[in-house]
Amino acid sequence: MRRSSCVFSAILLCLAVVRSAPQSPAPQPQATPDEIPPVLGSLQIPSATDEGAGSRIFLDVVVTDKSGKPVTGLEAKDFTLLDNGQPGKILSFQAFDAAAALPDPPVEVILFVDNINMSPNQVSLAQEEVKKFLLQTGGQLAQPVSIYQFNQDGLSVTPQASTDGNALAAELPQKSQLRPIWHDPAENELNSNSSLAVDSAVRFPTTYPAENGMNSDPEFRSLGDPSFNVRSKNPSIQNKLSLDVLGSIAIEERWNPGRKLLLWIGKGWPVTQNGDSFDWITEFSTRLREARIELSSVTFGANGKQELDDRDSVKAVGSARQAKSANLALQVLATQSGGRVMDTDRDLVSQIESCIADASAFYTISFDPPKAKQPDEYHDLKIQVNPSEWLARTNTGYYDEPTYYDQPNLAPEGVSVQQLELLLAKGGPDEKMARRLYAMELTERMSSTRLASWKTRLPGAKAWNALVALADASAFLDRPAAEIPPIAKPGLDEQNAILSRTTDYLNDALPRLPNFFATRTTVHYGEPPFRNDATWKTDTADHSLHPADSVRATIFYRDGAEVVDEEVRTGKKPNGREMTLSTTGIFGPMQSVVFLDAIRGNLQWSLWEQDAGGPKAVFRYVVPQKESHYEVSYCCSLEGDGANLFRRTAGYHGEITIDPASGAILRLTAVSDLEPNLPLRVSRIMLEYGPVEIGGTTYICPLRSVAILKGRTSLGVHQWGESFKTYGPSHTAVNDVSFADYHLFRSEVRVLPDDNPAPQP
Repeated sequence: MRRSSCVFSAILLCLAVVRSAPQSPAPQPQATPDEIPPVLGSLQIPSATDEGAGSRIFLDVVVTDKSGKPVTGLEAKDFTLLDNGQPGKILSFQAFDAAAALPDPPVEVILFVDNINMSPNQVSLAQEEVKKFLLQTGGQLAQPVSIYQFNQDGLSVTPQASTDGNALAAELPQKSQLRPIWHDPAENELNSNSSLAVDSAVRFPTTYPAENGMNSDPEFRSLGDPSFNVRSKNPSIQNKLSLDVLGSIAIEERWNPGRKLLLWIGKGWPVTQNGDSFDWITEFSTRLREARIELSSVTFGANGKQELDDRDSVKAVGSARQAKSANLALQVLATQSGGRVMDTDRDLVSQIESCIADASAFYTISFDPPKAKQPDEYHDLKIQVNPSEWLARTNTGYYDEPTYYDQPNLAPEGVSVQQLELLLAKGGPDEKMARRLYAMELTERMSSTRLASWKTRLPGAKAWNALVALADASAFLDRPAAEIPPIAKPGLDEQNAILSRTTDYLNDALPRLPNFFATRTTVHYGEPPFRNDATWKTDTADHSLHPADSVRATIFYRDGAEVVDEEVRTGKKPNGREMTLSTTGIFGPMQSVVFLDAIRGNLQWSLWEQDAGGPKAVFRYVVPQKESHYEVSYCCSLEGDGANLFRRTAGYHGEITIDPASGAILRLTAVSDLEPNLPLRVSRIMLEYGPVEIGGTTYICPLRSVAILKGRTSLGVHQWGESFKTYGPSHTAVNDVSFADYHLFRSEVRVLPDDNPAPQP
């Protein structure tokens, strides 16, 4: 599996101490908004399937009157969503019709002639009818059409959806023009242009077991026979191949945006016993919905209207105990996808046209599913419209998963800083103390000073790492009440005076910054690796943070530019299923960017904080998206080809801690305000600054930072002969970064006496 990685640009600033008091009563930053680079944050997460922005459910709804005619012109207020009988909130609404609003991309029609379950003669007749449909009206089709074919080579599809019926009709007999989805490796290796590797291809038997009586059947054709057709002598093979083909089409189409109408032309496949029926049921429900496929059963090769042997099979299946083989019948899957089950009262062309009418007018709505208590939690769906005699046809249900939302750690023990320190003072074995700390979470912030005071007092490295993880997670909480001095809130004039000092501090200090170098040590923390039995549906339960590795690097700052020397890594490297977070972009203008954003947004007084140097002024701020220079990006969105970088500017909020005498910024937090249901859930950074002597002069430089990222991982799913990725459980990555060993960067010049020759190169 490709390594999961994440890049977060933690932008720090090293500034000279400015002691002079400003004269301006209010902050007047010199930089204009256009001069502020949008580089506050840059985040990337691993490739993952979007599934409607992570967990959002999208439904395509066709509304018809009593006569079956499509109803247009409805508004969101005319729809009521019922999820397990409870009204749900519709988050988005779009109305489409051929006259006023066309969908982009247009609805795609997918045709598949079922040569798995029909005789060669029936297949030939059906293909002639499909050709007749393609060529009517001069070959000008109202909707783009794709055609899938299954033969001795496997499953293939026309190169692209097209409205040119003449070209599609000409391509049908040209097998070489089709794009292979998967092949039978026994016949030939996969085409080099195929999107799948050989080891993920479907392998069909070249002969069937003798006890099935297949090899001697004159009507049976082997896979190598050009007239390949699976006859009804072996229903279990027909059933398996049919479901593999349908599932593979769903996987292929889930990469393509937009709504699809899949017309399965035939009589359906035989229903046989399947020990994994429930898993197949949930997979078909999820993958067809993800791909926005409305499946319709178009009858050919059978007499009369299609009837189900088991009417109860259409009902919802909530557990493996309720699952029946009949739940996987073509007509059942079609009904549950919101599609049609046609009869033979009309010819095949008329049936196709009737199904395609669903593309002319429909509505698309979305909603967020509730939090699931267990994997594959079935939810019944109903859409009611006003007036009530109209019929709304859409998916009849969906399977909710715990991984659609963040799952909290298992019952962590909440403790205050004082309670934690009392526990630490009791001592104990290193490993035992570490286990206890990993089961806790702080309810208030543990300062860096308090944290550092315990480094030499703990029993060992395991307890220390656990304590750092605990403190880092608390970096964005409020300080303990005991650390807030009883000082009256300053008036507006005094607040403005403090902010004015900060403005002068930011504008005047940067040019005084010398060339220097420092050591940066980054400890990466992450959650334990996924269990071997973890799937995209399940959560790993243990979300405690453990050190993964440590990276030390020398940072050179010269003439305003930053260079990172070769990094030295210690500890284990992250495996391919862990999300990692890399901190880059050191000594940039983050303080100025945040301060200017905060002034344009909402900057307010918060409180006084006490430290060893006296009281410090804390301001809180909120920056709306329109004023923000916090850029969030992740890779990759699996819409389309799955290699699209998603990028947007997010609003954010946080705190700025200021030395009231000098205006120097001593602490800064930035927490992005991400929309719900994005694969990226949390992005935040905390920076701490303090006095550092460089070359005999004191400067304010970064001392420590904590960056936290939480996003949904991606896990591989292997089904129906294909492999793809989907979102798995959420995973947290933390960088604990410290800066030390600041030195002035000087060049050395040697003056040699005349009597000593210069050294030869």
